[in-house]
Amino acid sequence: MRRRRLILAAAFALVAPAPIAGCSAPHEQRSTGAAAKPGEPDALDALLEARSREIRETAPPGFAVRAVRPFVVASDEPGEVVDRRVGAVLEPAIRWLERVYFRVEPRSAITIWLCRDADSYDRAARTLTGEAPSTPYGFYSHAHAAIVLDASTGDGTVVHELVHPFVRADFPTCPAWLDEGLGSLYERCVLEGGALRGLVNWRLGALQRAVADGVSPPIAELVRATPEAFYGEGSALNYSAARHLCLYLQERGALGELYRRLRGGAAASIDPATETEAALVDLLGEQDVAGLEAAFRKWVMGLEEI
Repeated sequence: MRRRRLILAAAFALVAPAPIAGCSAPHEQRSTGAAAKPGEPDALDALLEARSREIRETAPPGFAVRAVRPFVVASDEPGEVVDRRVGAVLEPAIRWLERVYFRVEPRSAITIWLCRDADSYDRAARTLTGEAPSTPYGFYSHAHAAIVLDASTGDGTVVHELVHPFVRADFPTCPAWLDEGLGSLYERCVLEGGALRGLVNWRLGALQRAVADGVSPPIAELVRATPEAFYGEGSALNYSAARHLCLYLQERGALGELYRRLRGGAAASIDPATETEAALVDLLGEQDVAGLEAAFRKWVMGLEEI
């Protein structure tokens, strides 16, 4: 009953009156839990169906609910807008990310609360967590099995946040720099031939200024950052460095391989940071970390925001 009231409250918070505001890799076999019998839904499908039904039963008329495995999208945007986001953004992004990176799906039905504007987003976040959102764009809460987004900030916000529950399920010990680097890489992206490609975005300026001033986070420091250090003081610069390191890897065709290599070796890893450095040097064809650092900084300084 408590869970039902929470979903009902969140749904009404989302639809409170407010103005409507008008993104080639090897395939890996994914794990989705216990296999279903032929013709029967598996456990995740059943959870998604139940969550969708629960939201529809408690939400006001006209509230859009769409199941997009492994998520349920719930939105106060017009239905045709939600359908566009699902068909043109969410579905192709999810399937491509699964092909390139993720073998394991989230085991729970995660709701994407797609809020039409900043006011709707603030109300939904406060209703769900009891607190104001810490970012104006969106966030993923594992504790609440939810992604909450301000859809008016753009489709890239959706792609950024859906990366995180996949990483948590597929690579639980993924370092913060790679988790956030991947997510933020796709906060500005394009779909080209069915593939996602991250583009330079607004985070570039801060990193270029830091490189010019000699205060950008060294790669050796970035890959050793604990979550507390990564998300602490200087987090904005850490995000920018992580994003552009992932962009650098993407442009050299090495990002998917790095993710798979680090995930594959995680269980037996004694010194993950040193092994990450070795993988970066190897995949990017450098002699050592110093050479990698110099090449990366030179590349960063040559970028221009599109």
